[in-house]
Amino acid sequence: TELPIYLSDGNGGFTRAAAVVQNNFHADVLVAFTPTPGTVVFAGYGSSLTEPRSFSFSDLQRQRDSFFAKVSYLFRL
Repeated sequence: TELPIYLSDGNGGFTRAAAVVQNNFHADVLVAFTPTPGTVVFAGYGSSLTEPRSFSFSDLQRQRDSFFAKVSYLFRL
């Protein structure tokens, strides 16, 4: 519709939303290992990157990294 977007200021008034440009890129890797049926070990890594120009992928700068692990075991009675 190309109409502007307005945000509430909390006091009964509204302000026009400003345009925001972000060139963020996030990559994740997940590995799963199943040593026995019902037991699974997951390990993952994620990296958040940013760049000055959209879709150039030539000057990516690392912002933050994350790592996680999870073990799942099936108890049988």
